Amino acid sequence: MCACKEGYNTGKESTTCVPLLSQTEWAVLESLTAAWGGFDGNGTWKSGIPCEKMNNVICDDANQIVALDVSWQGIWGNIPDAITGLESLSVLNLEGNYFTGTLPKALGSLLSLVSLSVSNNYFYADTLPKTMCDASALDMIAISLQGNCFNSSAMPCDLTHTQRQNCSAFCGLSPPSTVPCDGHGYCHLVDGNATCACKKGYGHGDNSSTCVNVLPKSEWLALDALRVAWGGFNGSGTWNESFSCVQMLHVKCNEYNHIEKLNVSGLNISGFIPSSIEGLSHLTLLNVSNNAIAGPIPDSISCLTKLRILDLSHNQLSGALPSGLNSLLGLNSSLGVNNSQGLSPKGLLALNVSHNYLYSSSLNATTCNSSAQLLSLHNNCFNSSAMPCNLTHTQRPREKCSAFCHLSPPSTPPCPGHGYCYWKGGEGLGKATCACGSDSNRGGTLETCDGLPPDLEWAALEALTKAWGGFNGNGTWTSVSACARMKHITCDADNHIISLLSNGSQVVGSIPALIGNLIHLTALNLTGSQFRGSLPTTIGRLTNLVQWDFHTNSFTGKIPKSISALQRLEILEFGDNMFKGQIPDGVCNMTKLTKLNISHNTFAGSIPDCLSNLTKLSILDMNDNRMTGQLLPNLKALKKLTYMDLSNNRFSGSLPSRLTSLKALRTLKLDNNKLSGALAPLPKNVRFSARYNYLSRANSVTCKKGYLENNCFLDKKRVCPKLPRRPMNGRLKSSI
Repeated sequence: MCACKEGYNTGKESTTCVPLLSQTEWAVLESLTAAWGGFDGNGTWKSGIPCEKMNNVICDDANQIVALDVSWQGIWGNIPDAITGLESLSVLNLEGNYFTGTLPKALGSLLSLVSLSVSNNYFYADTLPKTMCDASALDMIAISLQGNCFNSSAMPCDLTHTQRQNCSAFCGLSPPSTVPCDGHGYCHLVDGNATCACKKGYGHGDNSSTCVNVLPKSEWLALDALRVAWGGFNGSGTWNESFSCVQMLHVKCNEYNHIEKLNVSGLNISGFIPSSIEGLSHLTLLNVSNNAIAGPIPDSISCLTKLRILDLSHNQLSGALPSGLNSLLGLNSSLGVNNSQGLSPKGLLALNVSHNYLYSSSLNATTCNSSAQLLSLHNNCFNSSAMPCNLTHTQRPREKCSAFCHLSPPSTPPCPGHGYCYWKGGEGLGKATCACGSDSNRGGTLETCDGLPPDLEWAALEALTKAWGGFNGNGTWTSVSACARMKHITCDADNHIISLLSNGSQVVGSIPALIGNLIHLTALNLTGSQFRGSLPTTIGRLTNLVQWDFHTNSFTGKIPKSISALQRLEILEFGDNMFKGQIPDGVCNMTKLTKLNISHNTFAGSIPDCLSNLTKLSILDMNDNRMTGQLLPNLKALKKLTYMDLSNNRFSGSLPSRLTSLKALRTLKLDNNKLSGALAPLPKNVRFSARYNYLSRANSVTCKKGYLENNCFLDKKRVCPKLPRRPMNGRLKSSI
């Protein structure tokens, strides 16, 4: 196969290497793709593709673009000035598309141009330089402009061309000199009718023919988090990522398109205030009063340093007034001393949290003594002996506070964990109960909320469910189930999944690549099921694994080399599958391994010499594979080995001479191999078996410790008794 140097790639013939476009011309194609709604020569305008493989362009021998033909491709957009970067361009054909705007004057700088066709588009103005028009008159350049929307009184180049008849219908292009789709839009046909669409990052403004910036990404994410936390409230459908701010209800933006006011007062909203509200960092007014919003006031609200008015009154908020409010209230230490209106030019001018269930406050003396601030804290559950700001406020009746999730005494936080308290049937009706935030759900009791797994880990569970034929922890793997309630998994205190145990569940399926998202797993046990297929390389991302047990399934393929990253493993069980190939050297990195079981597979090749690195290994089981070569020469390094089964393989050569150094060894099985030579002395108290080999000599001690029948003791003095072969039972199949 032909390998190409940097700056080259294979051409139409796989045995040739041709140069790639220059960075300058490649940048021009990128600009055209951006201006033309993503058109990229049907996917061929890529930085690593040579010109001769690109559609719609032709290059000369110097690998410079000399022709660009995108006629009748249905492209929307205009001609960007960047096109002048194609300095060798001689033919430009844009015929039969939906181009609008002006013919850029910059086209005059394309000195090599001999043919320009922009007919049958919607160009409405012409700025072609006089030199091009003169050249056209002298037949030095062919210019075709007919079928556009040029003003008939000012035809480009003073040429007479046929005008389009439907210019007025094309996004209000009437008179023809009017710019369609003001701002950042472009015109296109929808069901036969022309309308304005907005480019990416823009949305419609006051009317359908204008396009203005949409919200910055961070502010849109914060607004969308409010939608989720408020049970789907989305401004009557106007809180949409593709909408501009002026289209959205209940929000108002400044001239830079940042949300500065959010007013949802009295809209019957329930839910809680998410900590991600800090993303609305340009807010000057936040009014969520007269709703059923519950839960604590998040500390992150102190990040809204431009807030002037904060009204959270008449809700079901509980918890403490966050200490961050001190900074919002005290941004200016003079707080209006020299202000003619008696209000501070910086910091909160008004804070209203009345008629809630707040039970403590951390407002300091500075903010409390500031008479310029409009503080309204009454009708809460503050402890009467420690009233915030030492002000006298009307308290909620003690019995109502007590009914609010046992908020008695008033200083006790309701709903431990990730929950918040609310009146289920309306304020004061029945008994208040605990609800859980968007990152948590019911735990073991009705008054506790345990966290949900993070999004990436939840995505892994969804992928497992799909790959495992719908298995979902007996219906407990849902996006709203707390981790504590999910079966077959356990989580840590931060709601990360740390164990996945489906052993014996008879699951049928494969292991999806997204299992790599479960990076906090310490135990993975999928034994005794019907898993099949190969292991994904992403398994190497589970670097916290301590126990990995896949035995008794139908896995196939080779073990991925990525397992070398699993250096915390202590138990690795792959027995009773159909794995093949060699044992990857990466196993030798697992120096904490105490048990390695790869029995009953079809592994081949020799034992890696580096396996002697596993000095903590206690159990080594390679029974029933196709392993070859000699036994480990450095076996003496495995001093903690208690059990070793290498039987039913194809090992050859003699036994290591230092077996007696394995003083912890209690079981050694070497049956059915091709071992030869004399048996070396064995450790004390070991159970030994080496049937069906080619061993030639053994001493009496060795014989007493194990089974050696069916070997080749060729010396005249046979120490071991000759035992008969085991008889066969049953009938042979007729197919034999």
